[in-house]
Amino acid sequence: MNENNNSGYSKVENNQEATINLRQIVDTIWSLRYWIVLSVVIALITSYLIIKMTTPMYERKTSILLVNDDGKGNLTGEMALIAEITGSSVSQKIENEMFILKSTPLMLNVVEDLGLNVQYVKVGILRDSELYKNSPIHFEYVKNNNNEAIPNIKLTINIIDYYTYSIESFELNDESVYFENNQFAFDDAIACENGYFTIAKTEYFSAEEYGSLKIKVIDTSKCAREYTKILTAENTGASRAGKGSDIITLTLKDSDPRRAEDILNTLISKYNEDSKTFRTQSVNSTLHFITERLNTIEQELGLVESDITQYRADQSIVNVESQSQLVLSSDVKYEQELIAMETQISLLKMIKDNLNSQQRKYDIIPANIGISDLGLNNTIEQYNLMIIDYNRLLASSSENNPKVVNAGLQLNQMRESIDLTISNLEKSYKIQEKALLAKVDESKRKISDI
Repeated sequence: MNENNNSGYSKVENNQEATINLRQIVDTIWSLRYWIVLSVVIALITSYLIIKMTTPMYERKTSILLVNDDGKGNLTGEMALIAEITGSSVSQKIENEMFILKSTPLMLNVVEDLGLNVQYVKVGILRDSELYKNSPIHFEYVKNNNNEAIPNIKLTINIIDYYTYSIESFELNDESVYFENNQFAFDDAIACENGYFTIAKTEYFSAEEYGSLKIKVIDTSKCAREYTKILTAENTGASRAGKGSDIITLTLKDSDPRRAEDILNTLISKYNEDSKTFRTQSVNSTLHFITERLNTIEQELGLVESDITQYRADQSIVNVESQSQLVLSSDVKYEQELIAMETQISLLKMIKDNLNSQQRKYDIIPANIGISDLGLNNTIEQYNLMIIDYNRLLASSSENNPKVVNAGLQLNQMRESIDLTISNLEKSYKIQEKALLAKVDESKRKISDI
């Protein structure tokens, strides 16, 4: 009985202690209520300030479908021949294209076209705002010597009224420059080291809206390198297809989404322009090759016609229709086949001479000039495509770049293959030419017997 009473007493005592502890906690919190509310307010204000002071970043993406000369979105047919001859692959082709898209020379064209090396910033209370397409002023620096790079310039101006502004600070290559009179009129030419600059108003100008503005100018090459670092290119179709895909996705992050879109769109436009420029080299080389040899072909045709006339005179063939039609038809057929074979041998010699006389190691070979062998024609066309890709890689880098070196090794292999193919064809054609000459001589003897 006593044990039961003791147990009941312990439970009551535990409940009282729990009640006391909970009350103490509530009293403690209540006593700190002002500090808690103040802490919450401070945290909210701090979060708000951090959000307002942090520059947001926007991501923009675009995709490129690589196409061949037929305008079809599949490079496997074109690259299969190259892979068979040189051991390259579609994935290597895609990697080369991604390398070109991320190259500094290509981005340099974008920077110069959009004027990205000049930045305009409106000075704000919490955060400065960059003005991309709606800047109220336009800054232009003119160099005394065009060979010199554009210096790094940082200046802060204060717009006084519609006509004048003042220069609050000016740095040229991280060195401060001071002006005796810091007030200038818009469009004034202001001299500085190695050149001068002007500040003009744009259509967005408003003296009331804009007070202090910062202008930052960097060298275009440096600006291009900075944008190249934040540009990413990836083969997005590889994981889906399980193999190399001809779709490249470009991604760029920037504080201004409009600028990111303009950079990507202009980059693709410049990429297409460069690709067309390099591809026209093949057409121009063929036209130049044909033009140089038109006179030679014309002279050779004149000699052939003269030989035929002389032969008819020697054999007293005045009226062809009065001779035996069967013999003459065979003679004409053999003559035509002989002329066609001699033409093929001459074209092969022209291509070989062109290869041996090229000023540069990797130049376009004239294509589609009448070679009857489809294998040689296809090899020359693929070689010229590889030359174009090589020149594009070289324009985007240097001869020591591993991709350029690898492309050069592939070109050497294909060049040797072309040279070997021409030699084999020449041997084969000369054997056929000898046989046709024998048939022509035999036909001439038959004609002379008529």
